[in-house]
Amino acid sequence: MVLEPGFSVQGGVGLGARRSAVAYDTFTLLGGGTQSQRVHQSSWILTQRLVLNLGLAF
Repeated sequence: MVLEPGFSVQGGVGLGARRSAVAYDTFTLLGGGTQSQRVHQSSWILTQRLVLNLGLAF
């Protein structure tokens, strides 16, 4: 429902956190054989966003 026609602008700042996780296998050649090892890595990343919303009602 439009109360009155016009143009609107809204803005803000958002903060958040994101977790990234990676797992992979490594293989090493030793003498006459191979050795495998599973590696796990994870990290937290802080994010920041600028949000801008534009609207037009007629």
